[in-house]
Order: sequence, then structure tokens, then C-alpha cells
Amino acid sequence: MLVGIFIEGRLRLADLPEVILRAMRITAMVMFIIAASAGFGWLVAQEQLALKLAAWVSEGIAERWMMLLAVNVFLFLICSVMDEIAIMVILGPLLIVLATKFGVDPIHSARSSSQRGDRMAAPPIGYCLFVGMAISGLSLTAVARAIWRWCC
Repeated sequence: MLVGIFIEGRLRLADLPEVILRAMRITAMVMFIIAASAGFGWLVAQEQLALKLAAWVSEGIAERWMMLLAVNVFLFLICSVMDEIAIMVILGPLLIVLATKFGVDPIHSARSSSQRGDRMAAPPIGYCLFVGMAISGLSLTAVARAIWRWCC
């Protein structure tokens, strides 16, 4: 804001209430997504679904590389329809348990599973689309068409 007011001169003090309100709306959209996923993540932890699901997955997969491949393919597909931050909040415990069960360093597992940043902007759910819509004032279709060639 200081740059907009004092250096570039495009932002006037009279515009500040509107700018702050717009920033609050955008922040509220992102925080709502994170809050909803945190609640579901708590439920997953409370019911110990991560341990149960890791045991079930490890029964069907024998090799470490197969587990890493399956996790990356799964994350690629799920990130197309769900927000990446929500996925990491919900599936984080599962991925850590699964990685240690197969002898993979949890740091390596977190690094490889967080490489789905390209899907944050991918239609239909990527939350970067909604932030882009709020900032630009364009429709979801217009924003998705504009970024489609870079993320898919």
C-alpha cells in the first residue's frame, strides 16, 4: 500500500477502505478452505484413519518405488479436484505413516508429495483460480481458460 500511495501515486487514501475490504474478502475465501480442511483433518486423526489406511495400502504394495509412484499418481489426480493445502492437511499424517512404513525418509516424502503446486491453479477446484477471480473480477471460466495452457 505504501508503494501504491507514495511511490506510484495510483492509490489514494480515499481508496484504502475499498482496498482493505477487497483484501479481506480474498483472505476470507482462502482461510475458509483451510479451516474446512483442518476440521476434516482433525477427524481423520481422531479416528486414526491414517494408520488404518497405511496398513491397508502396505498390504497391496510390496516395493518402495511402487508406493512412491502410487502416491504421486494419486496426488496428481486428487489435486485436480481438491485444494492442495487441504489435501496436505488431511493426508499429511497418512503420507508420513506410509513413508516410514516403507523406509522412506519423511522429508523426502513430504518434498515429493508437495510437488503438486501446478495443480493449485488447475481447473476445476484450484484455489488460485478463486484468488485470481477475486483479484481480476473475471469469471471462473475466463480465468481457467487464461491459465489452462500453463498448468495442464
